[in-house]
Amino acid sequence: MLQRRFLAPYPLLAWRPAFLRRVLPEEAYLFARFLFVLAILLAAVYVYLQPARQISVTRFQIEDLQKEYARLQRENADLTRQLATYTDIRRIEARARKLGYQPPDTHLFIVMSASPVEPIAARQATDVGNAPAAAPHEPWWQWILDWAAERIDLPAYAQARR
Repeated sequence: MLQRRFLAPYPLLAWRPAFLRRVLPEEAYLFARFLFVLAILLAAVYVYLQPARQISVTRFQIEDLQKEYARLQRENADLTRQLATYTDIRRIEARARKLGYQPPDTHLFIVMSASPVEPIAARQATDVGNAPAAAPHEPWWQWILDWAAERIDLPAYAQARR
C-alpha cells in the first residue's frame, strides 16, 4: 500500500483548503505576499523619513529667523547710534540757532486774575439785553428727591440743595 504523498511547492500555502488553492494560482499568492511585505517596508521608510524631513524644514526656518534677528540687531545698533548723534545738546542748540531760536534774556511770567471766569450762560444773558439767565435743566430724578425731602424731614439734603 503505497500512498502517494502530495508535496506543495510552497509549504506555507499547504494549510489552505484545496478549493482555495484551486481558485488562485500559487504565483498570485506569492505576488500578494510580495506586495504586503513591500507595503510594510514602505510604511517603515515613511515613518523614518517623515520626522527627518520635519527636522530639516525646522532647521531651515531657524536659520532664516537667525538671519532676521542678526539684521534687526544691526538695524537697532544703527538707530541707537543715530539717536545718540541727534540728542547731543550741542547739535540741538546749533540747530535751534540755525532756525532762529535763541535763549531768553529775561523770565516771562503770566499773571492770571484770582477771580474765576464767569460761566458762558451768564455772559450770554448779559449780552442779550441783560435778561436773567434761565434755570439749568434738572434731571428727572431730582424732582423725586425734592418730593421725598418735603415728605421726609431731611435737613442735610435741604441745606445742601439751597
